[in-house]
Amino acid sequence: MKAKKKIPIGSIVEIVWADAYSPNQGGWTDAEEYLADEIGNTLLVRSVGYVLGVDDNYIAISGCKYDDNLDIVKMVSWMIRIPFGVVTEYHVLKAKK
Repeated sequence: MKAKKKIPIGSIVEIVWADAYSPNQGGWTDAEEYLADEIGNTLLVRSVGYVLGVDDNYIAISGCKYDDNLDIVKMVSWMIRIPFGVVTEYHVLKAKK
């Protein structure tokens, strides 16, 4: 999924995306059992945060920001960069003007 409209930097968004998953964190697994259990079971994640950047392939968000009341973001934490290829839906909760 690509962004259908421009999402202003600083907006608060909710992004629903399909995460990668490994059931046993390594080691040997019977392939037939794994495929029977896992194919079709998508692990969907909901992330909410401030938009740091958007391009044709990714959206980057931060859970926390420090802007010193100057409307210029100085520091961020809890960042994640999500490829639009795994995004199933997104919602702009509060658009930055």
